[in-house]
Amino acid sequence: MNRILFILLAAALPARALIWTSYDPKRHERFLQGPGPEAKPNPDFLFAGSDLTGVGWQSGPDERATAGERTVTLISPRHFIGADHWRAEGSVSFLGKDGKVRSFEIDGYEKIPGDEDIVVGRLKTPVPKEYGISHYALYEAANYAGLKTAYFGQKATAGYGAVRLAVQRAGGRLLQMPIDKKDKDRVIGSSGDSGGPSFAISNGRLALVGHHANNNLDSIFAAHRSEIDKILAKDGYSAGVIRPAAPSRTPLQPATYLRSGDQTYKVTGCPQDYVRVVENTKTGTGRCVKKDEATAGRLFRETGNSKSPFQRVQKCLPGEAPWPSAKPFTGAFVCRKSAPRPF
Repeated sequence: MNRILFILLAAALPARALIWTSYDPKRHERFLQGPGPEAKPNPDFLFAGSDLTGVGWQSGPDERATAGERTVTLISPRHFIGADHWRAEGSVSFLGKDGKVRSFEIDGYEKIPGDEDIVVGRLKTPVPKEYGISHYALYEAANYAGLKTAYFGQKATAGYGAVRLAVQRAGGRLLQMPIDKKDKDRVIGSSGDSGGPSFAISNGRLALVGHHANNNLDSIFAAHRSEIDKILAKDGYSAGVIRPAAPSRTPLQPATYLRSGDQTYKVTGCPQDYVRVVENTKTGTGRCVKKDEATAGRLFRETGNSKSPFQRVQKCLPGEAPWPSAKPFTGAFVCRKSAPRPF
């Protein structure tokens, strides 16, 4: 059934190779006009709020005829990444933050070793910083399954992709989920979308996951970071890396319990005239005990004598208080002038 749906959708939209749940040019086309020398952004584009200046297109030898058919993505001021079997020719263009389209001549390519369909292109001159054209860091994760991506195809169209699972093949590829009828923005790649980037969105910033290769499989760029860096290093660059933030965990505070009558209460601190006694040294869990009961037979004062540093006492002097201590043994209390913590 899905296969029939894909064929029907593809036939209905011959100019757009991405396969859609529900195609809407107002949401899914990056440009109102273009891509090309007079590219005009679409303010209603699904990813209009993201920095897409480093996502470019082939602009030579005939930009008006080929614009948008072959997509490239900058990974340094001088290097872009694309599909080996669908290389851009002549020059590539990018729309800067100032709204101007600028073209750069291609100086050559280096293919990533192995059977992955990844090639790194080099520009004859680096992109000047003042042009406002960004390059992207690679997204590196221990597990890509379930990742939702900004997924680009030819002619500057895009929607959401979703990773079903990562397949280990000569470094790794990731398999996209099929069309989700409940998500009108969901897409999968098809013929002609090769080289179209997929991005993770991390804290509002685009991080480059991979690109469409073939048979609905995407190459994972971070799996080839060492090979990519070797190419970039020849010009003094290296690929940036963004990793998903580890889930925040609030450290558990040792619990303190106070018994009153037949009830036991969990408290943040012990009341006056009580002291906290640690009952579990591994977790730090303790209970509030009256000072006289807690310190009976376990109260000491420091002597300053190295041979006998502690002297057992019955009670602390005025102005002193018993301080829970591991010396001279765990569960002991030492008389000190400052109040113990927590009391």
